[in-house]
Amino acid sequence: MSLHGKVALVTGSGRNIGKEIALEMARQGAAVAVHARASGEEVEAVRQEIVAMGGKACAVLADVGSRAAAASIVRQVTEALGPVDILVNNVAIRPTQKALEIAPEDWERVMAVNLGGPFHLCQAVLPGMVQHRWGRIVNFSGRGAFEGAPNRAHVMAAKTAIVGLTRGLALEFAPQGITANCIVPGTFETERRKEWEMGEGRTLANMRLQGALSKPAPVGRQGRSEEVASLCAFLCSEDAAFITGQAIHVNGGAYVT
Repeated sequence: MSLHGKVALVTGSGRNIGKEIALEMARQGAAVAVHARASGEEVEAVRQEIVAMGGKACAVLADVGSRAAAASIVRQVTEALGPVDILVNNVAIRPTQKALEIAPEDWERVMAVNLGGPFHLCQAVLPGMVQHRWGRIVNFSGRGAFEGAPNRAHVMAAKTAIVGLTRGLALEFAPQGITANCIVPGTFETERRKEWEMGEGRTLANMRLQGALSKPAPVGRQGRSEEVASLCAFLCSEDAAFITGQAIHVNGGAYVT
């Protein structure tokens, strides 16, 4: 498996799973664009780590929640590293709100970041992929999109739609040598998760959800970020050219489909 000569854009890659994906892409030889909304120190630290291992990388700060922002991100990456061959749509927001308390602006913000962002980024990179007749898109959904989760109706809706977006793109662009797949992570040990568990003002429903998600999977543990990263790198390689349109669950057997 090798990604030498490829340019990868990984959104939300300043820490957690996104960071591990960016590092694994670099280990496999890709030039990597490290992205975050506003965490400049985090993305710069990841960029420097990639450079220290002999790789090539750039850092990009932008909110993916608009078409103009998506175009700007891709333009910056292209100028710094070259045309984007690999797009990993990892960034997402996961606010906890009761369904009857979700205001129109709350709904629109979740949809803009979790669904609109990936779609607009895909639109921005696909012309170049079509031109080169090669491309890899990996989107991220979530286990809750298949099982459901309380107090996150807007997040569940967006994450379910991501699966549909992936399938549509996969079938439309398969003839041009472009694949699109979706990774569905289970429960992983990440900084985001620790912050959520320790957050103040948790409702009883949230605490119950936390308890359900914290139960060990049948394999007896929670996942490691590098396990998702290695799968993502594989899906972006030539070895996975015959895999497209799939939602691949990585959860240690906690959800079987």
